Amino acid sequence: SCLKLVQMIKVASLIVAAALLRKESRGAHFREDFPQMKKSWQKNIAVYKENGLLKTKLLKVGNS
Repeated sequence: SCLKLVQMIKVASLIVAAALLRKESRGAHFREDFPQMKKSWQKNIAVYKENGLLKTKLLKVGNS
């Protein structure tokens, strides 16, 4: 249905935003411009919407 398609497009845009923010390759997110996985980039990327705009925030993995 049309509503499902809209939701899939929203999810896809969030995945792309997070993949472009990460300056390394990790798992299925392989980047030719950043082919290596870097230990210093062990972070999660939160993608959220604020005032109608997509925003991103880096979150450290582990204790801190």
